[in-house]
Amino acid sequence: MYICGLDKLKMRFEIFTFISYNILASSSLVPCKLHDPDNGECMKTLWQNILISGINDVPGLKWISLDPYKVKRVKVTANTSVLNVTMEFKKLVLTGLIQSKIEKVSVTNGEIFTMDMKIPKVNIKGNYIMKGNVLVLNLDGKGPFNIDLGDIELRFVVKSKRVSRDSEEFFEVQSVKTNVKHLGSLHVKFNNLFGDNETLTDSANDVFNQNWHDLLGLMRPVIEEAMDASLLDQGKKYLNKLPGRIIFSDL
Repeated sequence: MYICGLDKLKMRFEIFTFISYNILASSSLVPCKLHDPDNGECMKTLWQNILISGINDVPGLKWISLDPYKVKRVKVTANTSVLNVTMEFKKLVLTGLIQSKIEKVSVTNGEIFTMDMKIPKVNIKGNYIMKGNVLVLNLDGKGPFNIDLGDIELRFVVKSKRVSRDSEEFFEVQSVKTNVKHLGSLHVKFNNLFGDNETLTDSANDVFNQNWHDLLGLMRPVIEEAMDASLLDQGKKYLNKLPGRIIFSDL
């Protein structure tokens, strides 16, 4: 049987549409309604599946694994009356993020998403370089580190822009703003803070762990800024490829 070029093109489009929409129908994702004022519960479930549980059945979209979650490099600089330090973290490995729970999601002007998240505990391992003054300590160290955090509450404000590509609507991420609302516990261990002097290194870690509330208050802005940069990069790689119809059925 001979099929002309136009018929072939039409057939391919119909097959693509059938496959695309059936993938959506068969996945764990149920789109919400943008213009429904009571879409809060739907949005919470949807984003839990998108960000935490993960999706593997959307063509062209590769899910970024949360456990472990790997970050190549983070640089943090703080300068206050009691804190003047530069820290660089490399080859970070985070575990525990898969236990995260989306508590609340709202959308403003159809493009700004605000999400509240709780995480029971997170462990961070990697290598660090630290130089400067923290409280009463004069530090110049580098080596492996380990950080345990517990009872974490975060808020993310994700600004996006609706764009059209290939007859599809997408929400392209423009910026991410992080707010560390609450942290219940923090325990750190940095090796080699004073070279081979383990006694001084242990004493410095004790000072950090005894004063972590104060340190967090001083470091919060630069920690949030570092998180913003990392999440913006990941958001562009992941969310920018997610068709808008998977999020909202009434675009």
